[in-house]
Amino acid sequence: MILLFTLLLVGHVFFDFYFQTENMVKNKSFSINGLKAIFHHLIHAVSHGVISFSLCFLFSFYFLDCTTAGYIELSTYFLLYITFFHFFIDATKECLSLFLKGFYSFVVFVIDQALHVSILFFGMMYFFKEYNNYIYQVELIKFLSAPMIVFCAALILLKPSSIVVSLFLKSSGINDGSESVKITKSQISQVIYSIFSKKFSSDSIQDYDAEVQSYKDKANKIISSISDGKADIDVVNVSKINNAGRVVGYVERIIMLLFFIFGSVTAVVAVLAMKTALRFSDLKDDNDSGKAEYIMVGTFFSLLITVVIAFIARKYLVDLGAISASLN
Repeated sequence: MILLFTLLLVGHVFFDFYFQTENMVKNKSFSINGLKAIFHHLIHAVSHGVISFSLCFLFSFYFLDCTTAGYIELSTYFLLYITFFHFFIDATKECLSLFLKGFYSFVVFVIDQALHVSILFFGMMYFFKEYNNYIYQVELIKFLSAPMIVFCAALILLKPSSIVVSLFLKSSGINDGSESVKITKSQISQVIYSIFSKKFSSDSIQDYDAEVQSYKDKANKIISSISDGKADIDVVNVSKINNAGRVVGYVERIIMLLFFIFGSVTAVVAVLAMKTALRFSDLKDDNDSGKAEYIMVGTFFSLLITVVIAFIARKYLVDLGAISASLN
């Protein structure tokens, strides 16, 4: 049943993280419109039920010597089972999110995903365990299970893991200040001095005293508006945000997954050390401890997720005989 569960898990990951847009998530919030949220929760749950039914049917058609009406009926019960519990879990999570904020919202999210995976596993075992005796083409199933396990692990370590890391950092109140740019009094004075120097280098100025007083008044107004010596400016107004950091995280997790699966723990440590050295070398001249701590926490939390997923994937691959159990 490893192959069937992996297929069901892949379907869940796709529909919960890759196909579900931010707008769809907002529509499921009870804080906006209760009836509308229930409707969108129902659509989302039915989509999970349909994909689960489809995967079970395809699995039975290709690998089980029992494509009878009874199996189709059983798959239909599984569809209703997944739809009901997915709707119930998601709706409960949204209700709790109205009252639980901060780190508690992250805990609710993790529990929500753990329950979804548990429902898939126990539902599969309850509905289809008896059909294990009907499985044929066992070698083909083993051959397909290994790449599907690696594919499923990689799928989880891409967008879902990035979302989990981001939610953890935000819910913990950890940020790198990337949403705003800090402007100090000294920086403002440098800008004003630069403009001042350029303008006063021309010969068109008639009354220097008046011009100097004008710039002095403007500078005083700007500086007096910054009570704590700093001003926050939306980063969108001064620079474009790219997804380079996210892509680096994707590549980093996939590389560590592959090294860990094939037993090369030393290579995993080397990748982590190289990434840490590169990232912190960029910060050594900035004297920005907040950003350094943000990168450190994000890196190690991402590593924790990668190791857990890779360990689970490796365990099943070893059980299948696809890889050796030895590490180096």
